[in-house]
Amino acid sequence: MKKRFEFLLGLVVLGVAGWFFFLVVLSTSTWWDKDTAYHHTAQFSSVTGLNVGADVRIGGVTVGEVTAITLDPILLEAIAHFTIRNEVRVPDDSSVQVVTDGLFGGKFLRVVPGGSEATFKNGDEFVEVENALALEELIGRAVLSLGGE
Repeated sequence: MKKRFEFLLGLVVLGVAGWFFFLVVLSTSTWWDKDTAYHHTAQFSSVTGLNVGADVRIGGVTVGEVTAITLDPILLEAIAHFTIRNEVRVPDDSSVQVVTDGLFGGKFLRVVPGGSEATFKNGDEFVEVENALALEELIGRAVLSLGGE
């Protein structure tokens, strides 16, 4: 009787542990909806600090993620590959910016919606872009402008 109880208790513990593992995987990854997202690209002269896995946000709401960052071998510019959930219809005159999350936060892509009736399709490239500004560059510019007076 005691061995049966211990066996059943062990099964319950394993079941609960498996359920928690499933919930952790479900809440920390997007493996279940990769096919329900549009894939886009945008070409930047600088994506300093932007990493694979960074958020893509519209109005502060996360709607996708950066999936890859590559280099155009001819133009020598960075190409950010990213997804946006397909239920989010983005006007085709929208722009994308590399921005910092707070003063010392990580970088993410911010999509600024345009006013067009037409929307981006899967695989379309964002043409209107704003490059990343590094904090060091801004400080350097400020110091140089103060020193020039």
